[in-house]
Amino acid sequence: MDEDHILDKFVHLTNNAIQRYGENYGNHENGNQLSFQDLEKYVEANNINMDFRGKVLPRMKELTSISMQSVIYPSIIF
Repeated sequence: MDEDHILDKFVHLTNNAIQRYGENYGNHENGNQLSFQDLEKYVEANNINMDFRGKVLPRMKELTSISMQSVIYPSIIF
């Protein structure tokens, strides 16, 4: 993230429904989205030390599960 893009509101959005209206939409990836396979290729090509399948992906799944559990309507109301 360089200072030239700090005020670009579309750079900071993760909502594709909004991001698609940005002028640079799709410049880096088709639809501004990477598959896990393409992310792994990028990581490898750029010598980034990250165990995506062994550490990052399991943690993403865990955090998603925790997030979903936090909004489950309790079956018993006190």
